[in-house]
Amino acid sequence: MKKKIILLCPADNLSGGPECIYQLADCLSRSLNNVFIFYFGKKNIKFSMKRFNYYNFRVIEKIEDNEENLIIFPESATKLIYNYPKSRKCIFWMSVDNYYRYKDTGLIIKLFKRYFSLFKSRAKLRDLKSLLHVTQSEYASLHLKSIGFKCHYLGDYLPDIFFKDLISSEIKNNYVLYNPKKGIKYIKKLKEICPEIEFKAIENMTQSEVKSLLSKSKVYIDFGHHPGKDRIPREALMSGCCVITNQKGSAGNDFDVPILPKYKIDIKDKNSLIKAKEIIYECLNNYQERILDFKNYELEIQNQKNQFFANVKNFIFEQNLL
Repeated sequence: MKKKIILLCPADNLSGGPECIYQLADCLSRSLNNVFIFYFGKKNIKFSMKRFNYYNFRVIEKIEDNEENLIIFPESATKLIYNYPKSRKCIFWMSVDNYYRYKDTGLIIKLFKRYFSLFKSRAKLRDLKSLLHVTQSEYASLHLKSIGFKCHYLGDYLPDIFFKDLISSEIKNNYVLYNPKKGIKYIKKLKEICPEIEFKAIENMTQSEVKSLLSKSKVYIDFGHHPGKDRIPREALMSGCCVITNQKGSAGNDFDVPILPKYKIDIKDKNSLIKAKEIIYECLNNYQERILDFKNYELEIQNQKNQFFANVKNFIFEQNLL
């Protein structure tokens, strides 16, 4: 019976989150010839395969549950571990919040939704502890260690498109970009006190369109949850944007988001929006100087692919997957 490494991937999610799964499949396939992706959920397989066709991966349509297999599950679908009692299992933590969910709702609603969410698609933590765990962010690694789990940090990296054909910083516009799915209540308040600033939302765009808009802009702000090591702040920086975040999730440590403290706004502070306004104006008015503040972060992002490949190689040897 031939051993297989199978990565479970949601077929109906075309966002950057599952891109980590394709990156891992691609990287594993460079050393191993028994790596496959298995789609679950709504079967938009053709769209998913087209969206991520710049990665090398093979698809399997059925999983045979046996002791030889290693199945890698996203943290958002850990309930599926119970379908494969014989197989060796690993959880890929691309997001902490996607396991727990609904962190900022009212107490009663939060408890109800968390219970329902866990019942629907999440395994209990006690059933996960003995499994293998790999993480995309330091934020996830720190959380797992805090609850007594052992884990291997893998990371991820940006696709090559964000390292090519960047627009010159000399023709940047005074645009401030944001993702309307991330911290929108703070963005709305910020817009009210900065009516003269031209804010632009990143939504309903292809990857090329996102890159183009980022490359024409000077600032990207992200006041969301940062449930993993988010891609858009990195895409923004590699496109020549100054990056301003809050201090939530992965933005709360200097490993996942290594920017100067002044660019990380404490939104619990009553003066946080005023501080955000001041730093935005500083970046717009003194762009050529301020973008230099992010040089170390840029170098880190440029090295993430090599580091990811090295981390995956170490994982292969540690787990005897060859």
